[in-house]
Amino acid sequence: MEDPNSVNIPTENEFMSSAPLAKAEKNRRSRLRSQARKRLPKLLEEQNHKCKWCGKEIVQTISINGRVGPWIVIYKGENKLAIKSPNTVLFEYNQKIIRMPWATIDHIKPLSEGGKNEKCNLCAACTSCNNERSRISPTKSIVCFCGKKKARRRHEKCNSCKEVEIHSWLTLHGWKKDVLQNAWIDPLEGSILNFCKACRKMGERVKLYDDILRSFNSR
Repeated sequence: MEDPNSVNIPTENEFMSSAPLAKAEKNRRSRLRSQARKRLPKLLEEQNHKCKWCGKEIVQTISINGRVGPWIVIYKGENKLAIKSPNTVLFEYNQKIIRMPWATIDHIKPLSEGGKNEKCNLCAACTSCNNERSRISPTKSIVCFCGKKKARRRHEKCNSCKEVEIHSWLTLHGWKKDVLQNAWIDPLEGSILNFCKACRKMGERVKLYDDILRSFNSR
């Protein structure tokens, strides 16, 4: 049985492969979100143009020229020019200025936790509810395995456990901690760097090693 107090030290291969994997996963989620947005008009009709979570009336926004606007809202079957803010849109209807939340596509089970673009997993929601659900995922615990509270529910570990893991990774590569100055000593250059700069420099060094190894193997 695995010891819950043990620290998993990432290998060089895991560290080097993490960046491209993270980028590929980000591109995958972005592609799925784009596909899901096409179902927004139908979802709004099924939900009577109301947010699934708070019940507020919401409107669909369409950009004429990319993300910079200008914007059009579809309200009661009519297209109206609108001014868009982070959470609401302003538009004129029947000689009245109306402020209303704009609609977003929301995954009931987040893509980060294995959710899919199935009809039962999609709904229309206002931006406030969507953002709140992104910060507080219903299927992940806010408590780390060590018993401490995480900074974000979506994080795998609390800040303390993550810091211990990175400290072990630096030590594995020969870095030594200067307790008096709360800094790290570079094993190659002998320079003293703070924690953030030491992590950044070691990451660049590992990437350089990887480039050299690839060029050598390609010969």
